[in-house]
Amino acid sequence: DVAPPLLEKIPWINHFHQIPNREWFETEAVLRVSLGNFLFFTILSVVMIGVKSQKDPRDSIHHGGWMMKVTCWFLLVIFSLFFIPNGIISFYETIAKFGSGFFLLVQVVLLLDFVHGWNDKWVGYDEQFWCVALFVVSLVCYLATFVFSGLLFHLFTPSGHDCGLNTFFIVMTLIFVFVFLIVAL
Repeated sequence: DVAPPLLEKIPWINHFHQIPNREWFETEAVLRVSLGNFLFFTILSVVMIGVKSQKDPRDSIHHGGWMMKVTCWFLLVIFSLFFIPNGIISFYETIAKFGSGFFLLVQVVLLLDFVHGWNDKWVGYDEQFWCVALFVVSLVCYLATFVFSGLLFHLFTPSGHDCGLNTFFIVMTLIFVFVFLIVAL
């Protein structure tokens, strides 16, 4: 609610003959903050390439230097919010659509690897307690999934509104949960 009115007043951002609606400025503000975050974490990642141990001097950037990192992050967000031309933001928007899907895919793979390792470790103890604990954790996760899905239905499918896409994604997620549950058994 703060950035769109500011963006409307900046001449090199709002240089249109016909002023776009407020939604355009809201989307533009979100994309600009997202670009600032992307730049910050990309720079941090590039700086950390090749760091193999905590003895590397660059490791102190990763584990410390919080004031420097917060300041750099803030400056990059402000820079991307107010000083980057619209053309670069449009290009970033196109790239971000595909990059975000790839990022989510990588996160799913990392999550599955973590869960698989956790399962192997607990089953490897070869004691009934750990198998029961694994079953209880799985049951709690399934119950949390169904409770969260109910919350999603409540929040994102209000009565009197056409929310077919929201309902579709929630129902498809629940169907996939059931399919994966059957496959896992």
